[in-house]
Amino acid sequence: MLDIRYELKGLLDKYRTKIVDRMKDPNVLSDEEADMHTDFIHRCGKGDLEARRYVMTKIKEHLMTLITSADRTTLRAIIIEHFNSIKNKGYKTVDLDSIDFQNEEAFITYYQLMDEYGSPQQHDILNIEVNAVDEIDFFAMEIYKSEYGLSLIEELIYMKINNIEVHGTRKIRVETNKGIWYTIKDYHFSTDEEIKCIADRLYSQEGNGQITDENCEVTGRLLNGARLTITLKPGAAEHGIFIKKFDSVSVSEEEMLQNGTITKHMLDDLKILAKGRANSVFIGGVNTGKSTFLKIYVGLFPKHYKIGLVDSGKDTDLMDLYPDRDITTLYETDKYSLHEQFSYKLRMGRHIIIIGEARSYEISEMIKGMTRGNSGSCCSLHITNPYHVVNAIARMGAESGTGVDINVLREEAAEAVDIIIRLRHFEDLGKRMVDYIGELVVNYDNPIRPFELRPIYQWDESKKMVIKVSDYKPSQELEDKLRYYGCSDEDIELLKKE
Repeated sequence: MLDIRYELKGLLDKYRTKIVDRMKDPNVLSDEEADMHTDFIHRCGKGDLEARRYVMTKIKEHLMTLITSADRTTLRAIIIEHFNSIKNKGYKTVDLDSIDFQNEEAFITYYQLMDEYGSPQQHDILNIEVNAVDEIDFFAMEIYKSEYGLSLIEELIYMKINNIEVHGTRKIRVETNKGIWYTIKDYHFSTDEEIKCIADRLYSQEGNGQITDENCEVTGRLLNGARLTITLKPGAAEHGIFIKKFDSVSVSEEEMLQNGTITKHMLDDLKILAKGRANSVFIGGVNTGKSTFLKIYVGLFPKHYKIGLVDSGKDTDLMDLYPDRDITTLYETDKYSLHEQFSYKLRMGRHIIIIGEARSYEISEMIKGMTRGNSGSCCSLHITNPYHVVNAIARMGAESGTGVDINVLREEAAEAVDIIIRLRHFEDLGKRMVDYIGELVVNYDNPIRPFELRPIYQWDESKKMVIKVSDYKPSQELEDKLRYYGCSDEDIELLKKE
């Protein structure tokens, strides 16, 4: 039997230096290509498909002139063995019912992962006939991943995956867009040097240079908005790469219902709240899906509303998801803080303003917007208890240094926020869900806690499901607002219905 890894490594060692040298040679580039060539190579390490296509084309051009017929024959044998091994091992969807997510580490093979969560192009690879695989295409991709791309995590970037984690040379873990964590079986880096190389490739695209022993823990962004965290020795026990993606979300109502994120009744009620421009705050712990659900919620607004997003990055990028909507986006930069960008957004004539993640005194501007004409605005907060929302907003507002009494800030927050929606990750169920929706009603008689919470939906532990509270009735203030913005009597009655 052919040793695929050994044979392929031998060919890579033979050709990679020649290819890299040719890719660096300015004499093989046209004048038109010279300006973009280096930029494309740098962008490969950021998961850029356009750069990948360009560099792959150049690698194939060089391979066509370099590779010998004998080596093409070896490649053909490698391809046959490779694809036969896929077929023989089987890669069809994992039986999720057979996995105890709470007590065992769930394993999945690379090809099972590709079959279940891969892009259409990746899925096609699994079903392609061996004789249809071109040796040059196959080998060019191996060279690309090794020298310009992201090696073992190259294809993971393009799958429907929320999180990718490299845990040293021990394992690579992924969280799928269904909220399920897997360790990829028999799939990990062999050396720390490989991981360091990929970490440098990812981080250097930010223009920050190389990672050193003195600067071994860094953060950044990929071109698609994915959040990057790198922790290397000596600051960490082992080399680690952590990538949190935000582009694997589906905004279809059908998939939300199928995944159990929300119920049909809940979806109908949220549409009423969005139509009536209720001010909403999305809360939950780390990695519970707040940014994802915020994207979904935007799709519930009537299409004629003009929406403005202010975000620290591309976590909540909306324009690509809703190209037919009137949406404008401003990002936090070194020059412009979220607070400053929010001020600009207020001048752009938006009906509804969204902050992807409120962290500081930009929340003061959000509260003003909610109460002074931008009804329907919303944000997310890293909070798990609905009762803590008002105090958290008040404390962030106090950071602005205006000297406003904290009790006044609490009252302003209670007046502004209408609805609190909590996201929760149920690891034992392998899914993220909305487990609480409640109305926040102002109470002027209590300056310390100037509000009451009226649960609309809440988690029933005995039934292991979210239920609608039978005696919920919207406050008169919320009912008046919903009617003002076009909700009908039927809408209001549906909101009251159990």
